[in-house]
Amino acid sequence: MTIAVRILDELRQAGIQPEVLDENRLAVPAGVLTDDMRHAIRSHKAELIELLMADQSALAARYYAHHFGCSHCIAAGRGYGNRCPVGLPLWHVFQSGVHADKQHVQSA
Repeated sequence: MTIAVRILDELRQAGIQPEVLDENRLAVPAGVLTDDMRHAIRSHKAELIELLMADQSALAARYYAHHFGCSHCIAAGRGYGNRCPVGLPLWHVFQSGVHADKQHVQSA
């Protein structure tokens, strides 16, 4: 396990979901990082961004693989009906990962 993976695991265990804002910036909810966490993030920021971007790509791939093969989810995406029992949780996770609220964040 790399240091960046360990840092990401520790953040997630603390309930912190870092997000990639762009190729050079991470965001976390304001006021939740300890000084040690902040230092670890800054020291391994490039690796953390790479890991998080890979997570987002995998999440999108799982969602799209289901969505485009499911007539219920396609219809729901067009505003007709609801997503299927498999597609609905994928949609919620996909939405939270891709379109997360960035109003209360601090850049690392």
